[in-house]
Formats: sequence, C-alpha cells, structure tokens
Amino acid sequence: MNDNLKTMAENVKNNILKLFEELMQEERKEYMDKKPGSKGNGYYERDLITTFGNLENLKVPRVRDSKFQPEILPYRKKVSYELEDVIFAMFSSGSSTRDVARFIENLYGAKYSASAVSRLTNIAQKNINEFKKRPLEEEYSVVYFDATFISLRREYVAKEPVYIFIGVRNSGEREVLGYYMFGSEGESASSWLIALRDLKKRGVKRVGLFVTDDLSGIRTSIMKVFPSSNHQLCVLHAMRETNSLVRAKHKAEVSSDLKEIYTADSVSDAKIKLTEFEKIWNNVYPKVVMKWKRNFYGYTTFMHYDKKVRRFIYTTNLIERLNKEIKRRTKVIEVFSTEASLEKILYIVLKERNSYFLNRKMANFSSVDFFKKTVQKKAYA
Repeated sequence: MNDNLKTMAENVKNNILKLFEELMQEERKEYMDKKPGSKGNGYYERDLITTFGNLENLKVPRVRDSKFQPEILPYRKKVSYELEDVIFAMFSSGSSTRDVARFIENLYGAKYSASAVSRLTNIAQKNINEFKKRPLEEEYSVVYFDATFISLRREYVAKEPVYIFIGVRNSGEREVLGYYMFGSEGESASSWLIALRDLKKRGVKRVGLFVTDDLSGIRTSIMKVFPSSNHQLCVLHAMRETNSLVRAKHKAEVSSDLKEIYTADSVSDAKIKLTEFEKIWNNVYPKVVMKWKRNFYGYTTFMHYDKKVRRFIYTTNLIERLNKEIKRRTKVIEVFSTEASLEKILYIVLKERNSYFLNRKMANFSSVDFFKKTVQKKAYA
C-alpha cells in the first residue's frame, strides 16, 4: 500500500472512530434522559475491529450507576461488521426518524427513540454544513463545473440539477469545492452566479481557467465574479450537440473534420481548419458551422496552454466521471423524498472523492502557469 492509500485509509478510520464515539454519546444522553439523576462518569478505552480496520483507543462513555452499555458497541466482542450499514441508513434514508429507529433496532437489536435519531441526524447535518462552508484556497489553476440531474420530490417528482464544482490547486491536487441545489427543474445562469459568489465568499480570489459546458449566460456569470479568468467551453459537449444536428450518413465525416480543428497545434492552425470546415459543410449544415464559428475562441482557449496539460482542460470529463459515480450511488433510491435525504448521499460521495483527490496530483499541472494574461480576444455566446 503506497503512502497516499495509507493516508486515505487512516482518514476513513479516524472518521469512523469519531462517528462511533458520537453515536455512543447520543446513547448515553438517551439513557440519562430516561433515568433522571444519573450522571456521566467519563470514558474508558477499548479497541474494536471493523471492516475499516482496528479502531484503537475508542472512548466508550460511562455513567455512575455502571449499568449503561452502548447498544451500538458489541457487548464483550471485539469485532463489528455492520457499521457501514448504519452509516448508510443514517445518512441516506429519506424515511422518518421513527423508520430509521426501527431500522437500527432490526439491525442491532438496539432501541433508539425518534428524538435520539433526530439528534444523530443533526450530527450528520452539522458535518454536511461544515463541509459545504469550509474555507477554500485563494487560487486554483483550473475550476471545472457542471450539473447532474437527480429525481427529487417536492410537491411532485422532477429531475433537479445539482451543481458541482471541482478545482485543481496550483500544486496539482484536485478538490471538490462545492455542490449546490436551488430547487429549479433546469440549469440556470443565475444559479451558477450564486454558486460562483459562494466560492469567492469562502476565500477563492483567483482562478486561472474555468472549464464548462456551453450554457447560455455562463460566461457572463464567470466574468462578473472572476473577470480575469480564462474560459474553456467543453469540446466534447459541442461534439455531442453537433452529432445530434447531423444526419447519420454524415456523422463520421463531420466528426473527423471537426477533430482536425480541436486537435490542431495552435489557435491559428485551428482557424485554418475551421475555414476548411466551413467551405465543405456550410451549404449542408449552416447552423453547425455558425455555432463553431461563434464559439471558436471558447473551444480553443486550451491551446494557449502547455501541451502537457491540454488533454485535461479541453473537456469537463473530469467532473462527468464524478457525476457518473453520483448516479451509480443514487440509482438504488429512484426518487428522493426530501432535499435533506439527497444532500446526505451527495455529502458521502463527494467527501469520499475529495479525500481521494487531495491525495493525488494531476500530472504536469504544477509546472504550468495558469495565471497568464486573459487569452480570449473576442466574445462568444
């Protein structure tokens, strides 16, 4: 196991230990609520083997009457393999607190009242809020953002966008900067603006390059909050949209000709290829040609950077892979009954991925200057 994996494993184990201790403290509160006059009596330490490893020096709370035993802790056993099920239930269930209490009772044989479960849920919400509001770095070389759609019931079921931001630090590590839900049924430039302002409020002062889809108004939102940043439109999004506008017999040829544009060595070479593309296809697909001409500078911003990093910054693939992981983890719950239940799943997935990102550097990023003079010379839609 390399050092990064060891660090990740240790972080997970520490988080599990902390959660175990918080759950036991809540059990002690519940016990003392039921027995007026009983008082806490510090802690004793013991170890517990879990699927996450050996939890050493686990602080087990005591009461003075010596009759309290945390139900979540296996009595006179040193092994527990069910904690991950509890975590999933506590963080992802859209059920009522009474339903969650019954779940824990069935799983452990431990009885939790609805009020105790509510307190445990508050602990989870506190962790979520701390993650969402944590301070960020002052500078990020690149920030990617995109939205993924998940079914959520408010008064009725609809697919709502979850806005997700990933940044790359100057030293090369990736970081999940934030995720946002605003309650609308479609992507909105005003929502992107609110999210960008939140990043700035949390400490981000400079971003070298933003990489996004071609959403109407998104460039304007970026320029309002980070006016000195450059902006790259996702080329693969553009290719998919182009393919949807082209007849089947022409798809391969059009795609091949467009590839000549975005794989060119420089912006000037790409412009020559665009002129050739226009000559061939303007009479057949004038709207496609117009789109690529209008957004040309947005599609080719990445060409102003070192070739060593271009393949990472001409698309939003990095964030799309994360969106796929979110979809995989949420598909077992076809429709979320509340925003809070969806947010808990998002927190688990994104916190987990963030730990992974922060322990790996993207190749060559630390050697590239992303804060050069703004390279867009012409506006685009």
